[in-house]
Amino acid sequence: MRKTQFEPLSKITINNPDLISHSNPITIVCSKLGWIKAIKGHNIDLSDEKFKEGDKLLASLEVMTNDKIIMFCQNGRVFTILADNVLKT
Repeated sequence: MRKTQFEPLSKITINNPDLISHSNPITIVCSKLGWIKAIKGHNIDLSDEKFKEGDKLLASLEVMTNDKIIMFCQNGRVFTILADNVLKT
């Protein structure tokens, strides 16, 4: 006879980005002074994108919101951030 009792779960929360089924296109923009931001969508004309005075576009990358972004710094440090988190900042 089994002593374990089964009860229905009220809510399940999944925090693992690899298991997220929905993913949206975003474009990560990196400026010459090291600022990053995300813009919703792909194939975006970045010629009109505004930057702080003295700053300009260095690079852009089209990704999905559940992709991981890896950044290498001049001092040898490496950072990883979920693309969706860049969108939220």
